[in-house]
Amino acid sequence: MAKKILIISQTPTHPQNAGNRARIFNMAEYIISLGHDVWMLHAKEQDCNIEAVREYWNGKYYEVPYKRPKTVRKEISRIKRLLNLDKNEKYYIEIDDDFNPNLHNILPQIVKEHHFDIVLVEYIFLTKALEYFDDTTLKIVDTHDIMANRHKLFQKQGKEPSWYSVKPSEEKKGVNRADVVIAIQQHEKKYFQKISSRKVVSVGHLVTTIDVEPKELPRKKILFIGSDNPINLHGLEYFLTECWPEILRSLPDMEFIIAGNICNKIGVHNGVKKIGAVDDIASAYEMSDIVINPLILGTGLKIKMIEALGRSKIVLSSNIGAEGLEKGINNAFLLANSPADYVSVLNKLFGVSSLGKKLSKGAYEFAKQCNEANAKELAELFK
Repeated sequence: MAKKILIISQTPTHPQNAGNRARIFNMAEYIISLGHDVWMLHAKEQDCNIEAVREYWNGKYYEVPYKRPKTVRKEISRIKRLLNLDKNEKYYIEIDDDFNPNLHNILPQIVKEHHFDIVLVEYIFLTKALEYFDDTTLKIVDTHDIMANRHKLFQKQGKEPSWYSVKPSEEKKGVNRADVVIAIQQHEKKYFQKISSRKVVSVGHLVTTIDVEPKELPRKKILFIGSDNPINLHGLEYFLTECWPEILRSLPDMEFIIAGNICNKIGVHNGVKKIGAVDDIASAYEMSDIVINPLILGTGLKIKMIEALGRSKIVLSSNIGAEGLEKGINNAFLLANSPADYVSVLNKLFGVSSLGKKLSKGAYEFAKQCNEANAKELAELFK
């Protein structure tokens, strides 16, 4: 039976030039394909193609400007950072410290105008919105990532923490506002099951799958696509500093293409071509047969990874970049965690024609299997 469903998100659906945008858009597309009546409440925090967003939702759309809240705790945290005090506590915020206060104005209006059978919020920092809906509405949170102690991932790599980190007790508070918790991979599902009394399901990322006939040998180009978030930036800086020079020494005719607004944060390097942000992600993927995912920290499922697999690309990933997709190692993609790994793998790819073909076909089949499993979970959840 068709359900009336509301998605609440600060992240826009257009363009799909970042992993979280693609996830939200593809999930919405699939839920709509099931025959449901899907609406969106968009708290506009990020730059986006607002005309495309409005056109896609075609009237089933509420829009509020983003207003960053000022809280006493956040101000104390800011002062601590400036004074370099309390080296652990200063990185924590409370679950609702970033909740857009404009949502308090529009949510009562929405509840009055509609009865939604299901409400889906994107990220735990929007779970306060679920409190506006009564027990006749199924409340779901799509977590995307584990946010508890997130700053420690950066500290472990000697990097300055950024963005959003909460204590486990705050994450528990957020997810327990929902009836159902969506984890993006099995490892995170187990974590949320430990801290939550709610139903937890694992739903990875639905991706476009394109069965491409692989070339005899791949082109001597590698590709990285990413937004300018700190996790992407740290991984790419590591690759450019430690790995790329060694690759050029062994394969001087190699070219490295970087796409996405991360280009704004990267300097000039030999053999590197920066094409900047692209609205049509397919055009970037067409530029190379090999995609890298050199992340050195992070949680969640690396959406750029499964996207590339779905497009039949040869993918080289770090262990961290491949978290949640380990079943595809050596058949759907290869691991590379050091300069020597990259040099060795690339030389094999350009010397053994069967290897690239095997990986390309394996990538497509693996992504297709992941899609089928994720679609089954969503269909069951939204039936």
